[in-house]
Amino acid sequence: EVVPTLQADALPHNTLVVRGRDWNAGDVDGGGGRYGSVIEPCSDAPGWFTVLWEATGKKQRHRFGAGSKFDINPTTRTAAEAAAATVGHG
Repeated sequence: EVVPTLQADALPHNTLVVRGRDWNAGDVDGGGGRYGSVIEPCSDAPGWFTVLWEATGKKQRHRFGAGSKFDINPTTRTAAEAAAATVGHG
């Protein structure tokens, strides 16, 4: 398994994420399969990122590489989800 280096730019601002293999934050995301967006890296904790969860509006810090743990994983929306997300926004 390749473990990414703990760089602040490992997950750029607005990277879409979902639960990762080491998820331990309960339902702060609104449930499995829900999306969040990376707001920023945590300057005081390499490998941690602040995420804003769409379904709940909650912000929380999650690991992406810290201690070889991955609470979140980057992802992309399916074409259908992307289309649904833009309905009524134009």
